[in-house]
Amino acid sequence: PVTVTHARGGPIAASYTPCMNTAESILEARTREGLSQSQLAVRADVPQPNLSAYESGRVQPRPETLARIMAATAERPSVVLQ
Repeated sequence: PVTVTHARGGPIAASYTPCMNTAESILEARTREGLSQSQLAVRADVPQPNLSAYESGRVQPRPETLARIMAATAERPSVVLQ
């Protein structure tokens, strides 16, 4: 798996793995967290049309953009503690 560092520091175990294509990884992470494309776009600071293109496989995100998207899908500590 690819290790992504959270903006607040520390590694996050991302669901992206080299055997899973990027589009599938983004879609799986978004749906796992129950987010709409618009919600994930805001969290990851990515325009929603770009996120749609990444999920459909029409466009490959840059590595730094993919890292932001995957970090934005990580469970928040407040969700885990509920």
